[in-house]
Amino acid sequence: MSAATNALTTTAVANSATAPAAGTTTAETITAGTARPPFTVAVTADAARPDGSSIHGDLGLQRLTENGISWNVLPSYTDPVPLPDLAGVQAVLSLGHIAFDSRTVDHAPDLRLIARFGAGYETIDLDACTRAGVVVTNTPDAIRRPLAVAGLTLLLALSHKLLAKDRLTRTSDWVQREHYRGAPLVGQTVGIVGFGSVGAELAWPHSG
Repeated sequence: MSAATNALTTTAVANSATAPAAGTTTAETITAGTARPPFTVAVTADAARPDGSSIHGDLGLQRLTENGISWNVLPSYTDPVPLPDLAGVQAVLSLGHIAFDSRTVDHAPDLRLIARFGAGYETIDLDACTRAGVVVTNTPDAIRRPLAVAGLTLLLALSHKLLAKDRLTRTSDWVQREHYRGAPLVGQTVGIVGFGSVGAELAWPHSG
């Protein structure tokens, strides 16, 4: 379940909770159509298909549906998002790094939340969002281990000269393989430039 989707659900429920007027029952308020204004989530098309499936796996969109929150995948991957696509949209689940600057935020009056599926939010103008009352969330813990594993994969590929071996295999140049034996990491010193959450996660397998 996506942490970004959790943020969307929580915000949608909070945004749609409207107290009934004095002397009016909850049932009467619902009948009048004022108890729960519509809340629509737009999913950016950079990593999602029209049916909501994604290369990231289950985005948890079913939870939105179960809570009466409508959602749709934007019709195209355009950066920035065309303003007509944000008409009537209260929240955006941003799967990539599409820019949400003042030109977009200031002209999307219905927007209440931008939920980043990832840690970075450098493409989001936080000052503009603050002025417009738009909440911005991110999910730094969700990507820590995948990025660390990717770094470890590249480290192993480099130490074992994987790319060179791949070329030799594809060309059947077996004579050259003696020159590309690679080197084990056991007993070696691994240097990590930048020791944030991902760097710390990458260091963990080597700490023993």
